[in-house]
Amino acid sequence: MFYLAIFLILLVFSVLEISNIGKGSHKILIQLAWFILVVVAGTRYETGADWNAYALYLEQVPPISAFVAGGNIGGMGFEFGYFLLCSLLKQFGMGFQWLLFIIALSNVTIITKALKHYTPYVVWGLFVYYALLYVTIEFSLLRQAIAAAICFYSFRYIEEKKLVKYVLLIVLAMSFHRSAIVMLPLYFLLRIRFSNKVLVIIAGIGCLIMLLQIPWIKSILTVVAGFLGEEYADKVTFYARNTTYGVNRWLSIGFFLNLVLLAMFLLNRKLIDGKKYGNMFLNLFMVNLVVYYYAYEILELSIRFRLYFMYSLAVLFPILLEICVSYYNRLIWATVLVLYCFTYNLKLYTNHPTTVVYNPYQNYIVYQVLDKKSIGIERLKANEEILKKQRQGN
Repeated sequence: MFYLAIFLILLVFSVLEISNIGKGSHKILIQLAWFILVVVAGTRYETGADWNAYALYLEQVPPISAFVAGGNIGGMGFEFGYFLLCSLLKQFGMGFQWLLFIIALSNVTIITKALKHYTPYVVWGLFVYYALLYVTIEFSLLRQAIAAAICFYSFRYIEEKKLVKYVLLIVLAMSFHRSAIVMLPLYFLLRIRFSNKVLVIIAGIGCLIMLLQIPWIKSILTVVAGFLGEEYADKVTFYARNTTYGVNRWLSIGFFLNLVLLAMFLLNRKLIDGKKYGNMFLNLFMVNLVVYYYAYEILELSIRFRLYFMYSLAVLFPILLEICVSYYNRLIWATVLVLYCFTYNLKLYTNHPTTVVYNPYQNYIVYQVLDKKSIGIERLKANEEILKKQRQGN
């Protein structure tokens, strides 16, 4: 129930935020939410997916002095930004736990600073981020977590029409995870205001493609990745053909909830457009829907790419509260949004067997002080079996 407790604490902070508290109290709430998110992700111990691979990489990477002396960029494994981060930590004798803490500290700080630009309800944004993205991305996808946080911050430069700054940040994000390259064309796309009719048609066609199981995306992605280079082509080929990762997305409640969210946003379109970043993040949410429905053939790639675009909800949900005229209407909207956020990760909060890599939560400080033995490896193996049965069974 650890994750549910964090959910409830952040929820209390969020309710207080929309209760017309003073600036000083609001600042304290933001700092407390920031602190909780940094500590929970930064001090986790062998909790989440792929931590063993990242730990092994840190062991094998050379310190920065040896890298500079050798000058060998080839064979570094991951993208240069992540390699450089690990190499610098190795230089100062810092281990894997320091890496986790520094990444969590950086990501949560970047996201908090970004939210301060996008909405006055920063705590609500952090609450939505925790409920929809935090555990999945911060506990398992270290490199993409860094890239996604940088991309989220970079969106401000789209609205400010600062192309150079936007491109530089995306290139920085790509140095941690090459998938961030998909964000480059969004500079031009996200600034366009599409009519409600166009958005409904786009979503509707995607729904039909997924419902009718029309194959199309795998072959196109393979061709596009081939133009981008061998590394991109290899990744796409792996995820497209793997019997665990290259399976189709199956029909679930998410299929319908996405449409409910779209209806909510379109019904409030005029008010959302009245906010500085409203139209941009609505477009980003639509990209999320396109990836969900149109890329149904490659479940794992769809999940991973959607993480960049789901940050839109950390802004759109607070905007829905911000546009409410009365406090009571705000509470009604807040209740609806909380229910959505709760059900999104219900399995995590109820310790469902499929969340074995996250439950139980292990904290490094607690495990060291109490000299407790980690069961991290056993949980990774159990999760691998569960994932295979889930994906191949559907």
